[in-house]
Amino acid sequence: MTADRTDETKHDDFLPLVTYLGGPFDRQPLDVAAEVIVTHERLDESVRGGDLGLLVDRHVNPQTRLPRGVLVTRETPGEDVRRHGPYLSLAVQRPDPEGEPVGGEMYDPNAQEPPHAREWDFLLEHAEKALAEAGVGANAPDAEKVGAFARYGLKFKTGPTYASFHPVDVLLHSSYCTGAANVQATLANVHGIPARHCCISNHTMTEVYVDGRWQFVDNHVHTEPFVPGSDYVDVTLNCDSYEEFSDRQRRYLSHRRCWARSPWHYSGMLYWHWAWGMGKDRGIRTDVMDGYGIGVPCDPHHAAALYPERDSYPFPAWDGKPELTLTEKASWLRVNILFGAGERLRKVFYVGPCEDNPLTSARVEWWFRGEVETGEVVLDCAGRTIEPSGLADGTGTVTKVCFELPKDALAEPGLHALVLTNRSDRQLNAVAYPTPLLDPPAVVTQGAARIRPQSLTSEPIVI
Repeated sequence: MTADRTDETKHDDFLPLVTYLGGPFDRQPLDVAAEVIVTHERLDESVRGGDLGLLVDRHVNPQTRLPRGVLVTRETPGEDVRRHGPYLSLAVQRPDPEGEPVGGEMYDPNAQEPPHAREWDFLLEHAEKALAEAGVGANAPDAEKVGAFARYGLKFKTGPTYASFHPVDVLLHSSYCTGAANVQATLANVHGIPARHCCISNHTMTEVYVDGRWQFVDNHVHTEPFVPGSDYVDVTLNCDSYEEFSDRQRRYLSHRRCWARSPWHYSGMLYWHWAWGMGKDRGIRTDVMDGYGIGVPCDPHHAAALYPERDSYPFPAWDGKPELTLTEKASWLRVNILFGAGERLRKVFYVGPCEDNPLTSARVEWWFRGEVETGEVVLDCAGRTIEPSGLADGTGTVTKVCFELPKDALAEPGLHALVLTNRSDRQLNAVAYPTPLLDPPAVVTQGAARIRPQSLTSEPIVI
């Protein structure tokens, strides 16, 4: 496998890195794991009775966007034909008498239609059944159809959890929130309505694109799962104001984990393979985030890409501190960039105007795999040489090298860049993440680098 250097977005002799992921993502640009963190003088607003402070519309990057992608159709070749085609259910695969589960409920080697087309017909039958049960006609508005699909999905999380979360397998058996969310989203997809997942620590929800905006669907309810006019950000920030929510819903929607775990899965815009499980080593792809797709956090760098129709972008400020991370990691999938002595990496980020609430400090935490010493790297910020201020522990074997940034160097609104140089005599392992964001260019580098994916395969990806 190879990663490409292209000359199309060359900037000051820095070239972007693009890696092959497999699955529906194919080739994907990388974004370096360097979190730029700024602190303002004060909070902008507070919600939930003053318990949660917000910084609102701060440093929202107007240039980032998500490719809309395409919805899967009946004619889309499945994974039996094309590597990055949609997953096939266990039901249409050859049964495995020794497997757990066995699968094969819809397996037919003599069928004229390919497996994915038969799955499509099966799903469409359930979509039509959902509409009929709700009394919703074929020409009804999309919002009414989504409400019917959302209620229908609740029926398939009442029995034992099946090993596969594929929507076909869930409809044949049962699941819990992940499978129910897959059913809700997929029934919308077969009617041409885009849907994506919001996954947090212990719950999976859905957003559907209706009437020109993303709107929230839950499956942890016993009343109305579709919340018209509200997206995931709305219900998370203002969960106490929704009378239809249960106390249990309010507890998990108000929890900090809802904001801290990169919950949006971009794969939901492409194919129905997100967040689904396995049955005896079947039904899961290890080449794309273990079947979960590319996660995207709702930070200032990504917010406008996730919600282009929003009028306002609120960002929680935890522990009462007016502190904001501008560039959180763009995926749970970790990749190492191996770069040698004298080689450089560039991190691009956006700073918005803040005269009404000035910055008091700024810093960056640059992520490395394994051990690294502060004397081995140096940072350039607006032509100034910045020495590391210290090290911080990350998760697992990650080490963060910390740099204090001169706030006056960030005073001008617009795109800014940090350049990290390896001044040691050895090869260092910088952490990066695949990102579906197209603009501005993702990780750019000078010099020959090698990328080694940590969660995909042991085979190195060579540039």
